[in-house]
Amino acid sequence: MGVVRKCYPFLLDLLANWQGNDVITFGVQALEWFGMSSPENRRSIALFQKRADKFTSQLQVVLSINGVERSFILHPVPHPSGLNRAWSSQFDHLLKARLQRTHA
Repeated sequence: MGVVRKCYPFLLDLLANWQGNDVITFGVQALEWFGMSSPENRRSIALFQKRADKFTSQLQVVLSINGVERSFILHPVPHPSGLNRAWSSQFDHLLKARLQRTHA
């Protein structure tokens, strides 16, 4: 977790300067980055991760970045690692669907 906390400010800087609001996250741990500074987001993410449709639905979160609130829509996909046997065979299909949805 130390590395995540060290890198978190860089993620916020990236998001502060980014024009979009749709974010595709790779793996459930990447999704958790969006709850680090907000207990409300943490609760929402924890509930979302228990859903059977977590890799086909989306979750809206609000982050406070440099005192400005920004809304983001998170579109998680499973981590693409071959070690993720439960989802590795579906990764390509799920990612393509996410890309199509965010470009619509």
